[in-house]
Amino acid sequence: MAQVNWKKSPEEIAYFKGNPIVMGDEEGLYFAYVTDPAALAEALPQGMEMVSPVVFGYVTHIKDPSFCIGYHEAALMTIGNFGGQPGVYPLAFLLDKGDTGTFMGRDVLSIPKKTADSITLTRDGDKIHANVKRLGIDVIDITAEVGEFNDPMCAQVFAAREPGAVAPGLNYFYKFAVDMGSDGAVSIGDVRLLACPITMTYHTWENASVQVALGESVDDPWAALPVLKPLGGGWTNFDCAMNGVAKVIPIEGEAAEDTIAKNFAARYDQYAMNAK
Repeated sequence: MAQVNWKKSPEEIAYFKGNPIVMGDEEGLYFAYVTDPAALAEALPQGMEMVSPVVFGYVTHIKDPSFCIGYHEAALMTIGNFGGQPGVYPLAFLLDKGDTGTFMGRDVLSIPKKTADSITLTRDGDKIHANVKRLGIDVIDITAEVGEFNDPMCAQVFAAREPGAVAPGLNYFYKFAVDMGSDGAVSIGDVRLLACPITMTYHTWENASVQVALGESVDDPWAALPVLKPLGGGWTNFDCAMNGVAKVIPIEGEAAEDTIAKNFAARYDQYAMNAK
């Protein structure tokens, strides 16, 4: 008889509820570039203000997460300001290696995550290459070389990232409820902005120059934020710990509708919104 069953123990459920969310031994490539300010402002939900027309992100191998097997992850982010408080606003994430990493982020904190076809990350000496494919499209492709930034301004973007640094931060995630009524109609509501403190512990950091190419995809519209000027990046090893939710901000009225409209593409594909 099989030694497995559907029912999880109270101890396992308790661990799930109290699990410290840590992305441990995370290694890979950060990048940053200047984009079209109008395009970035358009991508931000009402109430989230653009700080500067700089987009940054990473492609990393998360080797020791606290909640699933190791996986690769790619992220596209910017710094937003809500109510006078700046924080990291993630526009989209793509992950590989199964669904748990994706759905833990989406189900618990409503982090905008999808599963990629493939994520490759290689380093040969000072040469680095990262590629993320989804639905047959190269959503992002980066070549990098360890050494100098493309632009000295990049030192401001990655100022806190040096070996041994322990850097507190704040992430913003929009969360909303999607339900189905007895009539079969889907409702979307209870829109909230979660302000989530994080702690980044950097073990290594090497400056790098980068070249970033974004593929045109309706389902993953990263290219809507074009690369006008690459600033640079870095090869790094770090740990990222999520430290709960510091504040929950209700979003209502027109702002709620705008938030939903600007958060769908990072969670659902076009055929969920259009007939084939």
